[in-house]
Amino acid sequence: MKFAAQKKFLTLEAFIFGYVAYGLWIATKWTVDDAYIIFRYAKNLVEAQKFTYNVGEDPVEGYTGVLLPVLIALGMRFNFNPVNLSQTIGVCSYLILIITFYKASLKISAQSKALSLVFLTCFIVMGIFYTHAYSGLETTLYSALLILSFLQIFNIYQQKSTLHDHSLLAMTLLFLSLTRPEGAFFSLIIAFIISISIILKEKKIKFGLIYLLIFALPGGIYFIWRFRYYGYFLPNTFYVKSDSGFSWDSFFSLSEFIYKYFLCLIIALILAVALTEKYYTRILMEGRAEYLHRKYLYSFGITILSTLIIIGFYLNSNLTMNYSYRFFAPYTFLFLLMLLWASLPFLKVLPLLRSEDPKRYFLIKIIPPIFLIGHILYQINNYHQNEITFMRKEQVTDLRHYSGQKFLLKD
Repeated sequence: MKFAAQKKFLTLEAFIFGYVAYGLWIATKWTVDDAYIIFRYAKNLVEAQKFTYNVGEDPVEGYTGVLLPVLIALGMRFNFNPVNLSQTIGVCSYLILIITFYKASLKISAQSKALSLVFLTCFIVMGIFYTHAYSGLETTLYSALLILSFLQIFNIYQQKSTLHDHSLLAMTLLFLSLTRPEGAFFSLIIAFIISISIILKEKKIKFGLIYLLIFALPGGIYFIWRFRYYGYFLPNTFYVKSDSGFSWDSFFSLSEFIYKYFLCLIIALILAVALTEKYYTRILMEGRAEYLHRKYLYSFGITILSTLIIIGFYLNSNLTMNYSYRFFAPYTFLFLLMLLWASLPFLKVLPLLRSEDPKRYFLIKIIPPIFLIGHILYQINNYHQNEITFMRKEQVTDLRHYSGQKFLLKD
């Protein structure tokens, strides 16, 4: 029995490794036009020591976040090609995202390898991340920093937190706030809530000071410099696109995103609960101290609150998703981990069903997995039919407008 389980794990692990390698290999090495704006800022920083689009003119902030242009500039300083470098950062960030997702899954599921591998499989087949990995923008970098911050919050509330735990989170939040403007809002909310809760509950003021010294102080210095240099606290695009009232386009994009990437998984969970309602409720009530432990309530509660505020901003702006739901995609991990959390009682429900209700056990072993397989097959097809087609089309556009891209890299 143990050997059969190990064999299933190995099969699933082989599929995950194989599909990630295949997905990255088959993805067209394309670059979105906005990335060339970042490259120009990086080039001017290296060659003229000016962080601006046009040297000699008043500085204008046309990039999303400062972290990626600075990383590109560091690479260009050592003669690395900015396109290749940005794609390397994107791919490495995606790999960090996958590894951290698996680690977070194991933590949440109390080291259930089976449940963690199932949800990891559901995650890695989502083709939008392969598109973002090569786009040249900060989407996968932002996604990786988001999930790293979630895992660190979980670690803090899972056991007695240490100075090291809070230092790591504060550093991650600093990088997150420098990657996208919404990252700064996300980080501020998290740093504030955790500082207050830790100071009040554990009476450790030094932990609160960590967020002041590692996160707030350096971040504050940067944003003050930014204001003095550009005349604004936030990027130019923020002011152009944020004051538009409720956007139905953004609302429909969000609805479409949930429909495409989560519908099958939501149906699978609903059917599983419906088929085992009596057992699921009993296990949930008996183990409520376990399933509603503060590590779940705080980590999910804080992250969900911050995410909802940011999504509320998206819905009240005229930001367009452009391609592959690039503003919603980074929060995919959170929805999947929430579904994983809701699935935890099944680890105890299934053994009960097998002994007490074999017919129902047979149904739950067949029906919900059909929807899980449906999700996987749909995502694989979506990747090939939509994402790869899009990347190839954009690659042709890149070649046609090469002179324009060259202009962005040259004076």
